[in-house]
Amino acid sequence: MDLSVFFKTCFILIIVAIICTLLKRLLPEYSIILSTLVVALAICAALINGAYLINKIKQIYENLSLNNYHFAEILKILGICVLTQLTSNILKDTGETALALVAEIAGKISILYVAFPIITNFINFVTKLLK
Repeated sequence: MDLSVFFKTCFILIIVAIICTLLKRLLPEYSIILSTLVVALAICAALINGAYLINKIKQIYENLSLNNYHFAEILKILGICVLTQLTSNILKDTGETALALVAEIAGKISILYVAFPIITNFINFVTKLLK
């Protein structure tokens, strides 16, 4: 993984934030479109670099000889977290705080739904240990 991509992304995001601040005075709708587009591109860049991290985590997880089902679920939960945070921030930036709250609640419920089998397996494991 190359940290120079991270620093370049941060630099670009700061420049775009300055441009959006200046653009917001003249054309606020274009400011929102520009910031959303750049955020989407930055997330794509992060995901491309994040593939290395996911592979390393998967190797560690396979060495522990645990069920790969849980690894997939954990990755889903991580994706839900990132998408929920992104959606909430975009909605807050556009002034839709009520919709942002609904997005956060929906994300939390989705996480609970995806994590429920893991929680159930953990409770069963603890119950077996206590017997």
